[in-house]
Amino acid sequence: IERLAKALVERPALAMEIPMAQNPELDAPALAEAAYGAALNAAALKAAPKGTKPEAAVALFATDRGRRKALEYLYRQEIGQKPVAPKPELVKPGETVDPDKAAIGWLEARLRPRYKASDIALQRLGAARARAVEAAMVKAAGIDPKRLFVITAPPETGSQVEMNLQLR
Repeated sequence: IERLAKALVERPALAMEIPMAQNPELDAPALAEAAYGAALNAAALKAAPKGTKPEAAVALFATDRGRRKALEYLYRQEIGQKPVAPKPELVKPGETVDPDKAAIGWLEARLRPRYKASDIALQRLGAARARAVEAAMVKAAGIDPKRLFVITAPPETGSQVEMNLQLR
């Protein structure tokens, strides 16, 4: 960015196009996980006893029992019925299985797939990336925002998100 900013400072007639870059293959899982995490945090706050401060609710969520309660709340909210997790199966005779951990696994297997990144969320992420580059160019180098153009771009593929900035 520094080299581009320098080029723009040295050539006042140039403008820069900043693409709204996003890679569904890489970005969608992260956006889905963020949406799931946000829903689960909200459920933890609602599942906590009345009058519990948000910090305390998050601390309760850190335990298996608290996580299970939050997941059960989210399950009722998302699916509309009380969750009925199957009884944990013993792997070896005499072995004990933590019922909270077993229920957490069962609940997460049913809830996580419900959270997917929409095309709109991917577009918003691309726009946010472009606006961050634009802000950096304006703040770091004092480039006039009228010389910066955020443009749409086709989705990226591959193992990274590339943002090819164009001078014109």
